[in-house]
Amino acid sequence: MQNLSLLYSIGKAMNYISDLKNLLQFILSQAIEVTAAEKGSLMLYDLETDQLNIRVLAGREDTAFQEKVNNNEIPCRSFKPGEGIAGRVYMTAKPIVVNNIKEDDVFIDSEKSYVRSIACIPMIVYNDVIGVINVTNKQHGKDFTDEDVEMLKAVADQAAVAINKAQLWDMAVTDSLTGLYVRRYFMVKLQEELHRAERYNNILSVVMADLDQFKNINDTYGHDVGDRVLEAIGKFLQQNIRDVDMIARYGGEEFVLMIPEATKDAAQNLSERLRKNLSEMKFKDLPPITISLGIATYPYDGTDAEDLIKKADAAMYAAKRAGRNQVVKYTRNVKLPLESDPSDVKN
Repeated sequence: MQNLSLLYSIGKAMNYISDLKNLLQFILSQAIEVTAAEKGSLMLYDLETDQLNIRVLAGREDTAFQEKVNNNEIPCRSFKPGEGIAGRVYMTAKPIVVNNIKEDDVFIDSEKSYVRSIACIPMIVYNDVIGVINVTNKQHGKDFTDEDVEMLKAVADQAAVAINKAQLWDMAVTDSLTGLYVRRYFMVKLQEELHRAERYNNILSVVMADLDQFKNINDTYGHDVGDRVLEAIGKFLQQNIRDVDMIARYGGEEFVLMIPEATKDAAQNLSERLRKNLSEMKFKDLPPITISLGIATYPYDGTDAEDLIKKADAAMYAAKRAGRNQVVKYTRNVKLPLESDPSDVKN
């Protein structure tokens, strides 16, 4: 009865988490808790690469490494279907429990992973395995039991449905090329954040960014090359902002960034870092690619979403006019679009 109540609470909580990363972390934490394990990982199958990728970790002593993996800042081990215990669970769609890793010749990297025992459960939705949950090292040196497996199965069944729903939501609100949020969704979240800033008397900065002379890349090397560059830059931008920040593809080669509780100077520091690091990125057989950025801050430059976007865009135009590859903060001296020379070209 206690287990049923716990599973109901877990399932109910999953329904209120729409962000995929937070959902995965919650699922893994619950799987570790219900089995009294020391740590664990959650892996999702990637159709494009035909691999199981570790998406979140929990319980590791190296918390800095764990956080970087969970924030998608560094890649973690991937497995082909059939490879290792996780790969075998994915292929067979059946749980595997090994209470003495040294006696199992399928487990990989046992010494590096400090794993004594493992329970691995598939997550299945519509008869398709979408990933696996791994929990390792039952506490106090105990073995994983049949009851643990049944509890993990129940969690995994609920998790698979919730993850599938979150992935479908991600597809609706993210740009298919860059993986960043789409403009429409960004504007909704910006409006929500502005209401929060007004309520709690916080500040908030918006950054508009546009790749410099990107049309030349498309015209010279073709749109396929241009698309690959945009995809790489989208990943770079996402990996170089905080979890609380939000970035979207605004259109074409233009991006917009929301930085909660950031002064104009703090936004400038972040923008300068992005600008510098992007200019140092190497693209095979391509010239260096640079970016111009403009900053506007609530409440000093505007109090609604459209006004802040307009001011940040004007500052970005100013960066273009000043020679590109630089950051400009909005001031009253910055010309708004209607005040600008019609011959100005954003590219």
